[in-house]
Amino acid sequence: MSNILNDLGVDPEDFGWMDIAVCQGMDHNLFYDTYENDINIAKNIDEMCLSCPVVKMCYDRSEEHTSELQS
Repeated sequence: MSNILNDLGVDPEDFGWMDIAVCQGMDHNLFYDTYENDINIAKNIDEMCLSCPVVKMCYDRSEEHTSELQS
C-alpha cells in the first residue's frame, strides 16, 4: 500500500483507513439516532457500509469503542 501512496505523493504516516471510508466526512449521527429511527436511512447506510473497502476495520473499531463504554 505504501508504494501506491508514495506514487500519489501521500505520506503513509498521514494516511489511515478512515481516509478511504465511504462515509468519510458524513454526519456520524446518521449511524446512531437517525439510523435507529428511520428505516430508509438504515437501509441506505447498510448498503453503503457493505460496499465500503474498510468495513471490517470500521466494525472492529466500533467493537473496541463499545467495549470501552461498557467498562
